[in-house]
Amino acid sequence: MKNFSAALLLVAVSAPAFAQSGTSPAQTAAHEATFICWYNPQGKLTSAEPSATNGPIRYLMLTGRGDDHAWAYKIHSTDGHDCPARVPQP
Repeated sequence: MKNFSAALLLVAVSAPAFAQSGTSPAQTAAHEATFICWYNPQGKLTSAEPSATNGPIRYLMLTGRGDDHAWAYKIHSTDGHDCPARVPQP
């Protein structure tokens, strides 16, 4: 009976949080897209753009270019603002 009461209390306490936010975690995940985070040769984030291709997520790739697109790192995000500020370590 204790486990049932604890579970009921947890549901009762967490339900208002979902009601206030207006979006559930499932709705947020549905709006995620794949973004490429671009880094310069020094490893600083320069930009992010939607990815047109599917491929491995969280995979670091050296592009062979020496400009602001020297490194590419693909993530799932709602808007590309989740890119790490520095190039992730492989």
